[in-house]
Amino acid sequence: MVQLSVVLPVYVKDKSNSNVVIEYLQQSANSIINQSFLDWELIIINDGSWDDDNCSLKSLLQSYQEQDKRIKIITHLENKGLVYCLNDAIINHSKGNYIARMDCDDISNPNRFHLQYQYLESNLNIGVVGCPVKVFNDNSSETIEQLFNNENSSNSNRIIQHPDKDLANWSMIFNCCLVHPSVMMRRSVFRKYSSKYPHIEDYSLWLKLITKYKVNVSNIQLPKPLLLLRKHQHSISSQYLDIQKKSSIQSSCHYLKKLLMDQLNNNSSTNAIEQLVKEDIMEILLFPSVISKSIEKVEEIPKCIQLLEVIEEAFSKIESFTLSRDILKESTNERIGELVSICMSSYPNHPTSLSVWTKWLSRNPTSQLVSLLSSSNPSMLFKQSPTTATTPKLVNRNLNKNGIRVVVFSKDRAFQLNQYLRTFYKYSVKDKENQFIIDMVVIYTYSEAKYQQSYQSVIDRYTTNDSNSNILFIKEENFTQELQVYAIQQNPYHYIMFAVDDIIYYNDFNLGVYAKELENNPDCLGFYLKMNSYITYCHTCDESISVPIDRVVITTNANDINNNSNNKSNGIMKWDRSKPDCKRDWNYPFDLCSTIYKTEQVDLILKNIIKYYGIKTGISHPNRLEFNGNRVIIQKQSYIHLPYCLSPTEPIMSVVTINRVQDVNDNPFYTANDQDNNTLTLDQLDQLLFNTDFNDQQYSKQLFNSVHIGDVYFI
Repeated sequence: MVQLSVVLPVYVKDKSNSNVVIEYLQQSANSIINQSFLDWELIIINDGSWDDDNCSLKSLLQSYQEQDKRIKIITHLENKGLVYCLNDAIINHSKGNYIARMDCDDISNPNRFHLQYQYLESNLNIGVVGCPVKVFNDNSSETIEQLFNNENSSNSNRIIQHPDKDLANWSMIFNCCLVHPSVMMRRSVFRKYSSKYPHIEDYSLWLKLITKYKVNVSNIQLPKPLLLLRKHQHSISSQYLDIQKKSSIQSSCHYLKKLLMDQLNNNSSTNAIEQLVKEDIMEILLFPSVISKSIEKVEEIPKCIQLLEVIEEAFSKIESFTLSRDILKESTNERIGELVSICMSSYPNHPTSLSVWTKWLSRNPTSQLVSLLSSSNPSMLFKQSPTTATTPKLVNRNLNKNGIRVVVFSKDRAFQLNQYLRTFYKYSVKDKENQFIIDMVVIYTYSEAKYQQSYQSVIDRYTTNDSNSNILFIKEENFTQELQVYAIQQNPYHYIMFAVDDIIYYNDFNLGVYAKELENNPDCLGFYLKMNSYITYCHTCDESISVPIDRVVITTNANDINNNSNNKSNGIMKWDRSKPDCKRDWNYPFDLCSTIYKTEQVDLILKNIIKYYGIKTGISHPNRLEFNGNRVIIQKQSYIHLPYCLSPTEPIMSVVTINRVQDVNDNPFYTANDQDNNTLTLDQLDQLLFNTDFNDQQYSKQLFNSVHIGDVYFI
């Protein structure tokens, strides 16, 4: 049996649009024929198209069928409509385990089917998956390749990125968050399309699958589109907007009521559902902007908020849905916040504005408070400083590729920060021309005043005129804001590397060479200085791990490329972290232990952390930053298209885990092989500042099988 059936209807209305439709169809069909995923059948339905003796559509379809046996043609003598075409093709003619949709005027990325198939194979609890879509039109000056690479994009060529499995089911109640021609679904979950709600056959199907059959839906999270969605005057969505809006309200109302009745089957809930699930209420939830257009809508907002809380309760009871209670609550807060924001900005003196504001505050989503106030322009409540009211800047696309921003985090450990800086600059190899810029920012903090002077001593050492370093020291006041400012907004470089103060370097490394290799390998997410060919133990999990079997050495002598290193030969290796044998440290993609990333990718990771986990719990601390960054990449599969990693083959550094300063997500001290660890108190270390150093040469003589070590060697 074939794995994938692709269903593509085509309809030529009359002679006037014949040539245009045929041109679009060729682009669409060719994008399927050129897929990297090969196990498919393409079913093209000619739905009663206009015909004459010289019709080129017939010839085109016949040529496709003759050239590729995977292509089937179904011909209707009269136009039967999209719903009939899809149901007939899928139920009576398709053979695939998976069904993919495609419209005759859209274009698929060559890797679309491969990535969607891989996603469904890896996420067995997901029934339907969509993908990022870019909207374009025939007036675009960009080539197809540029559109897929997201180059020089204007607002008219915007990317549609809908929620993944954590939010898609919930979001579907309020808007269609699966773009129909972008989906792939399991045959086992498919149910017939219905024509009950005109021109939204897809949305009503998704609602039915979610509410009646408890199917989980999702969208692949990628920074680039997998489908180009063409907008033109003949497209259905352009012709029937009012009908689609009305149908969406009716369909959502119908299926939501069934879901709530099923989950909340008590008398009080039933009465509330009957009173709340009405078309005028659903119109506000689906199209909140109507509030600002009619003052009568304001009176309905309390009912909208009440309904949102009822929906929240119902979704929390459905165990099969991939939606955590925390995300559910935060998403409900966001929906309520949007209604309150529009209400307050449009009708600040209306009594309902105060009541819904009070209601919103009672749910107390403090992490979203400033965001809400910024968007609603509430000068009536309090004045904000210019810095708190500004919208975060996007990454400058013209970032300098000949430099890197290194961001180091330190708390209470001036001694270890000094060792980090000392060994970093000692072993960092520069090219002959010294053109690759290394720009460092240290964000430090301390829990007791006695450590302040120690940090000041380190600052004085590295900011003197005779220092060769380029370091900006920032006393942490607001970690979230400082992270966004110094890592992204004010970072002029194409690359960024995070680091923590308990790292020690003991062999030469060349950040310029590593950044170049990252650029030369566009399928790689990062360059991980902490990894090497000897890492076979994961300290944080106290577990043995294996070096990836399929790793490939792509450069044999990275440090010596510029003939400026006396260190032993150290190559660069590449591995696929998605492989089954890559566990723990070998599949820990977002790491603060000296990993090089592209700044634009870190920007997207931070945005996704805030999107899914909020600011307060998302990036308020280095440990939360790292933990949630991995949740975004692994659980959300944000970088499924970048499965590869780079690292040196030989050791460069270790994390000396001899004390603990974290206040969240604590890691254990190093206790490998049940040996006594060499823990030192912070006060003991503080007394050593400038009196001694770690013996980095002694570390260089060892071969450690773990990234984290407990060995302490002093000079």
